Amino acid sequence: QPASQPASQPASQPASQPELSICSPNWLATRSQENHERNQRADRNLCHDSHRRIERLWYNGSGWLIGFRDISSPTNQRTSIFTAIQRTAVSNKAPLLDIDFDKWLQVFRNITRATDERTLLTADIPWSGVGNSAPVIDYQKGRAIASALVLANMNSLPLDWAARFSVGGINMNFFIVKQLPVLPPEAYLESVCPGLATYAELVVPHVLELTYTGNELTGFARDLGYDGPPFTWDDSRRHRLQCELDAIYSHIYGLERSDVEWILDAPPPSSSFPALKRDEVREFGEYRTQRYILQAFDQLGRGEVPNLEPT
Repeated sequence: QPASQPASQPASQPASQPELSICSPNWLATRSQENHERNQRADRNLCHDSHRRIERLWYNGSGWLIGFRDISSPTNQRTSIFTAIQRTAVSNKAPLLDIDFDKWLQVFRNITRATDERTLLTADIPWSGVGNSAPVIDYQKGRAIASALVLANMNSLPLDWAARFSVGGINMNFFIVKQLPVLPPEAYLESVCPGLATYAELVVPHVLELTYTGNELTGFARDLGYDGPPFTWDDSRRHRLQCELDAIYSHIYGLERSDVEWILDAPPPSSSFPALKRDEVREFGEYRTQRYILQAFDQLGRGEVPNLEPT
């Protein structure tokens, strides 16, 4: 549903905005609201479309945005309405999806459920506005590499097992995340045995392939030094790559094989990942994640790079 033309350009445009910082009060949504209030006071020339719930304040003549209507009614033909509009300042009645392929964020989901296969879910996403259900994580140094390593760590099964003991309700709050045993940077400089690649060299290529599956995260791939196209989404291969990462992190944490077996499938009355086991037994006829992780764990124990590709 196309939006109508933006309001005419005011005589004096606001000064150009400084480059945004991810962990800053000046990020996109806040800045748009500030522009809204500033222009409303200075210009008093609002163009408000009550039907589409989009307010246009000034037009800078370049680029485009995607806005979505955050007001719905039972009488609407559509509940969710998105539209592409020329780059304008908009109010909170039209939240922005500002797609910049060179910028990205790392977020984690702060809602957990007992029926989920994993407790802690972390992802890199394109630069956009996020709500309080997806808190943002940022880094002061080595942002791309640090993000890749922490992303893999926070999505690993050993850390998820620890997270299950830390969450008493459904909220994965920051104070819980800060207490989780996330590995320090120096842990990745070691290797399983002499002659084998460091843990960082094993982890980062896996994260790149699991994350860079669309042009929206081109910036993340380029920051890691990868200039190729996005990777093809293959569910089976992605599962094998994740299991290899789980095995790698089991070694980094110094776990024995019996520890990994317990984490994967603790005997009754204990329970580790019942939803994951139940779903896989129903779909594949076996607890496939358990077999894959233990196979990759044994490969690392023999001084081999984990490889779960079918022969």
